[in-house]
Amino acid sequence: MLLDTILGWLQSRIKPLYLKLEVLRGHTFINRFDSNSVLVDLGANRGEFSRLMSERYPFSKVVMVEANPDLAQELKTNFNQERFQVINAAVGPESRSSVKFHISNDPEASSIIKSFSEMEVGARKEVEVQMVTLEDIFSACGLKQIALLKMDLEGAEWDVLDRFSRDDYERIDQLSVEFHDFNDSSLRQRTEACINRLKSLGYSLHHTGADQRQGTPYMDCLFHK
Repeated sequence: MLLDTILGWLQSRIKPLYLKLEVLRGHTFINRFDSNSVLVDLGANRGEFSRLMSERYPFSKVVMVEANPDLAQELKTNFNQERFQVINAAVGPESRSSVKFHISNDPEASSIIKSFSEMEVGARKEVEVQMVTLEDIFSACGLKQIALLKMDLEGAEWDVLDRFSRDDYERIDQLSVEFHDFNDSSLRQRTEACINRLKSLGYSLHHTGADQRQGTPYMDCLFHK
């Protein structure tokens, strides 16, 4: 009888959470958004994820960070600047005025890691861009809280999450992260170290399981409170 009561209580807590799990363009999240919510899209590319999210949910603000200067200009042209803010910069562990960014023939594979940008179809060119931190983004955009941080940084995620702090935990409700250890399986340990760090801060982890094509269980990780 007591066991049934305990199981019933657990189900009442767990089921509503997982009923809210949603996936959009390969990123899992929980719909806990309202008109005060802020979305930050790190590695925005052409803004497809941000556009679809903003159409479905009542975000008050969407910040798109994209290192490729051409794509960043495209974002500024195509998105309403009153609701969307575009930052042309790479995201990393420290603020730097200039870092090398390698633009791939496949724009989605562009990276500060040259070997990653060459993985599929080769690097097309190299440009100098600014590097910003999570703290820089909070400050530049006047943010107090982020409802969802989407992170698709083509290998920069490890350095960013290595510096993830207790303050970041308090200010970021959810992270949807694509780890790129499928590019180099020797980096799996770094992925697992980042996961353990985020869990130690208080996040719970949901991930979709092994992707046999990519050979990693961490293509789509959701960290939530």
